[in-house]
Formats: sequence, C-alpha cells, structure tokens
Amino acid sequence: MRPDFIFFSEDENGAVQANIIDPHEQFLADYAESREVHFGRIEAIGKVGDAFRVLDLLDVNVRDAIRLGPSAKALFEGPKAQPYPKHRN
Repeated sequence: MRPDFIFFSEDENGAVQANIIDPHEQFLADYAESREVHFGRIEAIGKVGDAFRVLDLLDVNVRDAIRLGPSAKALFEGPKAQPYPKHRN
C-alpha cells in the first residue's frame, strides 16, 4: 500500500500513532478493516464544492456504505461524510 499521506500524532497515553489520509476510499476501506488496530485514524478525503469532506474508515458503518454505496460522490455528499476540519490537535 502507498497512501498519499501518513501523519503521526500522539494518543492520550503519549504513544505515537500513524494516521492514513487518502482519497482512494474503496481500497482503503478494505485495508482499514484488516488493520484498524494499528492506526489512530484512517480517512478518505474528497472535495465537494469548495469544501473538503472526510469519511472515517475506522467506522464499520462507513466502510459498509463505501462497499454498497452508489458512488464516491454520493458518499462524500451524504450523511456519512463530515466536514474536514481546518486544524486538528
């Protein structure tokens, strides 16, 4: 796997965790399901209009929606996607 972005952050216990951010949600959903315990975040990012939206691939409901959904566009425009925050701690 070659994700577009890997960010590192510190969890509540002070341990460093890797976070994958990538726009390829179908493949990434399968990857997230099999390796979710190894990451703090695995997110697919998409642009809707002028805003970026995020799908949390650690959420089993989001992964199911990706597999069953009609299109990536519909998922990023729908209720499973959230606005991508401009800043994260």
